[in-house]
Amino acid sequence: MAVDMIQKDGGPQWFDKFLPPDRMIVRTFNKRWPTCATTRAASGFPKLVQKGDSWDWAGPCKPCEAEKGGDGQIAQGRRCNQLQFALP
Repeated sequence: MAVDMIQKDGGPQWFDKFLPPDRMIVRTFNKRWPTCATTRAASGFPKLVQKGDSWDWAGPCKPCEAEKGGDGQIAQGRRCNQLQFALP
């Protein structure tokens, strides 16, 4: 996905050769979705961070907490949509 987006954006820029490769990917994604982080934070979702071999929340997920019932468990058949949305 990132390679296709970089190619559609015109390929690597001249300054990309001086930066770490992940900065080119971040720049390309930010160009396509400039308000992604702002929208995520405004919706109450914490930042996703890598923990070992998997991804998880950096803190409590407010929408997930709101979905939990009185027993503290997310309703059967439901899971937090943010992880599905954020990760392919």
